[in-house]
Amino acid sequence: MEDTVLQGEYWLGPRNFDSHRVLLHFTDNIAVQESDPTLDMEKKGITGSTLAAVAFEASASYERIRPTYPLESARFLLRKLGILEKNNFEKSSFTRSLPHTVLELGSGTGKFTRVMVEILKGTGTQVIASDPTGTMIRQFQRVLPFIEVLQCSAENIALPDSSVDAVVAAHCFHWFANEEAVRDIYRVLVPGGSLGMIWIFPDESVPWVKELLAFFRPLENGFKHTTSKETMNRIFQVVGKLFTVQKDSTTRKHWQLTYDECYNTLTSKGILQSSPDEVKDEFKFWFHNVMRKHFPDIKENERIPCPSVTLICWCKKKETIENLE
Repeated sequence: MEDTVLQGEYWLGPRNFDSHRVLLHFTDNIAVQESDPTLDMEKKGITGSTLAAVAFEASASYERIRPTYPLESARFLLRKLGILEKNNFEKSSFTRSLPHTVLELGSGTGKFTRVMVEILKGTGTQVIASDPTGTMIRQFQRVLPFIEVLQCSAENIALPDSSVDAVVAAHCFHWFANEEAVRDIYRVLVPGGSLGMIWIFPDESVPWVKELLAFFRPLENGFKHTTSKETMNRIFQVVGKLFTVQKDSTTRKHWQLTYDECYNTLTSKGILQSSPDEVKDEFKFWFHNVMRKHFPDIKENERIPCPSVTLICWCKKKETIENLE
């Protein structure tokens, strides 16, 4: 995987099925507000981070239910960013000497942070986390009390110019794929610094996954913070003005989940958390029918291989800024 750069079409995952009316997803936190108020906020130009601050409370089970990030994928990303020894960026690209400083945007409950800290143990690298929501920061501090965490948005990072060597964002960049955020990331990075992004999508090349996720498609209309192909293209277009961009989507993994764990993982999505009870009941019926169709002989507590595909992006800060307009 380490020397493989994605060729051709990168989009292998579904449109984000977390986007009914308003899903507030920053890395590993999902929050929801009723449809009308948040749609009005979005129309008025209120940012995703502001929406998250309003509505995170609906996703308290996320930390307990969701699986962590694969160690190999996180290590691959850190190497590509030049934080570990084996990387595709020249070692001379950073203008500051070791140890490096890494800023994580949208750290949420710290699921990716924990994996990153484990990989970087003993390297002297300083990890700084950040999230726009106070509830997420308090939960983060309970899990990782020894990591510095800032309350700030990607559009207004609470750090000086040229103060970090790398910025990472785990399954959240689609929430702040705008000019203001990209410019502020560029600002806090040292010359030659790097930006890393990672997403984990359910693998819809597998028929039963595609059939399950089809339930969410009608709920997605009207919300812009999805991981649709259009959104992802916009991300790389905006980022590409200030950074070189490389991508890899060759990593696939199977999460071993029981029937109940698979169901609970999907129902923890904000798109259902924000839906009326009748929609939740409809999904329960849908889930049961799809799973019984594809796994007719499944036994209680038997684990199901739930497939995912990982999109990893590593970007190097350009010397000159192109016009983002």
